Parts: sequence; C-alpha cells; structure tokens
Amino acid sequence: MPVTKGNYPTYAGMETGKEPGHLKGVEFLRWVSLVLNDPSFTKQTDGYREGVAFKQFERLGLQSRQPFNPKTLTPEHKATVEAGIGKGRKDVLALIARGSGPDMNG
Repeated sequence: MPVTKGNYPTYAGMETGKEPGHLKGVEFLRWVSLVLNDPSFTKQTDGYREGVAFKQFERLGLQSRQPFNPKTLTPEHKATVEAGIGKGRKDVLALIARGSGPDMNG
C-alpha cells in the first residue's frame, strides 16, 4: 500500500512526537488542541461534563477554532501542567493495574 501524507492540522515538531499517552506537559496540551480543533471531532453540545471540561480547558488556552500557544503559559503554569499531567497519568496507570472488576469470563 502506498504511503499517503495525512491532510490534518499539525504543529512544528509534531513529527518527532510520541503517541498521546507518552506526551508530557505542554506537548500533551498541544495534542489536545489539535483534537479540539479537528473538524471530525464530535462535541456533545448538551453534555454537562463535556461543557465543564471545555470551560476548564479554556483557562489553559485550549479552545475550539483557536490554535494553542504554549507561550501564553507562565513558567509556574507550565510546571503545574507538567505535575498535573504526570500525576494524572500515574493515576490512570494505577487504575488499569488494579483492574476493572472481577473476571466475568467463566
């Protein structure tokens, strides 16, 4: 099968990036911005939790129809983002390791 270049938004340096689960801090926010701005991303306009999440994203500079500019974050905000995303990743991995409940096969 021939290689076809994707026709989707990117940011400088993205080609050297990793899968989203391995991105850290500001790089993760840059990836989230691409998702929020992807026209194929379906938003639940009537979803309460999604609406609250989008409002919280805006505090970090993540908005639909607006590319994320990491230069808008202060060094303190960048450090907080790094710590928060690192903690969130550890929490998710711990949850996965714990399992989702009893094995129901059998």
